[in-house]
Amino acid sequence: MTHPLQATIEELWERRSELSPQSAPTTVAAINSVIGELDAGKLRVAEKIAGEWFTHQWIKKAVLLSFRVRDNRVQEAGDIRFFDKVDTKFQVRRLERGAVPPGRLPRRAGHHRAQGLLRCEECRIDAVLRQHRRLCR
Repeated sequence: MTHPLQATIEELWERRSELSPQSAPTTVAAINSVIGELDAGKLRVAEKIAGEWFTHQWIKKAVLLSFRVRDNRVQEAGDIRFFDKVDTKFQVRRLERGAVPPGRLPRRAGHHRAQGLLRCEECRIDAVLRQHRRLCR
């Protein structure tokens, strides 16, 4: 089953060097839509299908494209300020009845369960970035 934005993301990936924060609003909206679905838990970069783990490459590409269309800016989380391209969960919405362990900073597009602690494996964007960094070394 294909997602309505899959072909768009694949096409944008092929011309990724042309993308910037000044890209067309429809381009940015398509990328942000995928990020929003990741954030809501409707999409997963990787999932178990028939007992085997499968990585949805087009979703991973959307995550990487999101960095091309966003500027680095000052973020705030409690008492700390830092530069980042990904909003924290606290800037987007509150974690309902959830707890964030010390040292963890939930980022947008990492779907977190409403109840329980934030776990590392739930930080999907961070996992994609770690994998991408390993491949680019």
